[in-house]
Amino acid sequence: MINKSIPYIKRRGEVFQYVRRIPADIVNDSSIFEIFFGSKPVFRRSLRTKSPNEAQINSLAIEREFDLLINQARQQITKPSSLVSAAVSLSQNGALDALVISKFVEDRLQIQRLSWQRDFAWSAINILNKQALDAKIERRAEQRSILRKRSADSAYDPLSDKEAWSPVQIARDFIGDNRFGTDETSMEFAALVRAIVDQEAKLDDLINQMIKGDAVPEMPSSGMWAKKSELPNDEEATPLFSKVVKQFEGISSLRPRTIKKYRRAQSEFINVVGDKPIGAISKSDITKFMDEISKRRITRGKELLQITQGTLQSYKVGVSAPLEFAIDRDIIEGPNPCGGIKPARWCVEVDKLKIPAKRPFSISELQRVFAHPWFAGVRSKSRCYDEGKLLLNDMRYWAPVVAAHTGMRAGELAGLEVSDVKLEDKFPHIHLVPNKFRGTKNGEGRYIPILDVLIELGFDKYLTGLSKRGETRLFPDWEYPGDDSLEAEIGDEWANTKWIRAFNRSVIGKTFKEDFRDLYRSPISFHSFRGSFKTLLTQAHPGLLTNSVIGHYQDALDRAYLSKQTPAELYPAFHDLRYPDLKIPCRRHLV
Repeated sequence: MINKSIPYIKRRGEVFQYVRRIPADIVNDSSIFEIFFGSKPVFRRSLRTKSPNEAQINSLAIEREFDLLINQARQQITKPSSLVSAAVSLSQNGALDALVISKFVEDRLQIQRLSWQRDFAWSAINILNKQALDAKIERRAEQRSILRKRSADSAYDPLSDKEAWSPVQIARDFIGDNRFGTDETSMEFAALVRAIVDQEAKLDDLINQMIKGDAVPEMPSSGMWAKKSELPNDEEATPLFSKVVKQFEGISSLRPRTIKKYRRAQSEFINVVGDKPIGAISKSDITKFMDEISKRRITRGKELLQITQGTLQSYKVGVSAPLEFAIDRDIIEGPNPCGGIKPARWCVEVDKLKIPAKRPFSISELQRVFAHPWFAGVRSKSRCYDEGKLLLNDMRYWAPVVAAHTGMRAGELAGLEVSDVKLEDKFPHIHLVPNKFRGTKNGEGRYIPILDVLIELGFDKYLTGLSKRGETRLFPDWEYPGDDSLEAEIGDEWANTKWIRAFNRSVIGKTFKEDFRDLYRSPISFHSFRGSFKTLLTQAHPGLLTNSVIGHYQDALDRAYLSKQTPAELYPAFHDLRYPDLKIPCRRHLV
């Protein structure tokens, strides 16, 4: 049994923990509470044992750690009420005047200076104090940055500030606490806010001097710190973030594409905050990471656009996932430091009308796409964006044409083999199946009827040429850029190749430059061929047959039925379909 003289030992599963509530006087001082205990009302440390006797022994050191933290926190709690009262006592007839304002900001600066000096002095004692100081510096830097951005905004209204740390709110609190009754639109209120702004600037100078070592901090007088520095640090004993990431990847069932996104975020996180023990990662580290990522810009033509909330959220999730994994595995204690981090704080919400959803091409848009030099004629193979008489007969022509008449995804097209195209069959079709170049969605195959219009354009002659050259893939010049260890189930890496980007940015980008000038992104891309083809099929046979060709299954029953559709059923239903009024330059006459 556990000795009743140490009542703070609890079980979590099979392992014992030391659990204490934080005293109310510290909880009531929000800044000290956050610095020392991360605003967590319960202090919790794993005793790393299943044995009650060992738990009792191990708890003694943790109990000393807790007592020292409490003492340190209480020494930093300042009570400015006496200084504020001194300022108020100077008031003539209870009015807010220049003398009261001057005394208030002087006393406030003195209180804050002493607090910061002690923080810097204690930071040299051990890593826990250093982390607390780093968090305080980062928090202040973030607050000052927010105020600077607001001041630079011509539409900014200072009276809208509600944060406790903003000069306007500090002024409100001072006036309210001392019942001055000063109107916020008065000159006296403006003078108080101005004085607080100036006082905060002076404090920034003092903090910068301390960071550079130009200012001497006030040394702590207690002799307990030597003992504190020798105590074991539970957070520092946890594995590095990078090692937990590898464990997380090893047991997760995430898609390779998702793992790749996570790796990008995790690599950037390590670049920004370092490869820390996972238990030492704090909310301030997450904030610092978000600060850094949010500064990045994306290029749209000659414009630099702010990173979107969605992209910032994906970075956050990539870091949060291994942290959550560590909490679930009892590697660290919760809560997750990513909790409560909202990308909206870093990004201005973009007008959704300027980020339209992706959609199919209209017929008129298809006409304009296939009037581009890639299809109508280029000046030379190297000058393929200039009009000319040379007709391209490679993937730049055939991949878009085949996509528009089969509805296949970019990844499906890129890995298609010559042997998958069954032109000699009674019902000509493409048999889309997983192969060594890429998988298929859910590992399933499907049949796609070959439309008559493809043969009219010369697709059979293109295929014959590939066979004579001994090519394996239908588009051998579509180079694979990805990492084989992360090959996605439907070939996501294929969809981000140089030529696909060229199609989206140059063929579509230049063709529709004026149409989408005011948008942050184009609503059409290479993938829009898939939507256009489905629209074409739906007009002829809405429902199950169309879904079978496209590969859109609603449920297990739907999948079981549609996967049994054969070329003999699909080809007669669709082979003679064609886009109305669409003329694509032909390649049938080319040798």
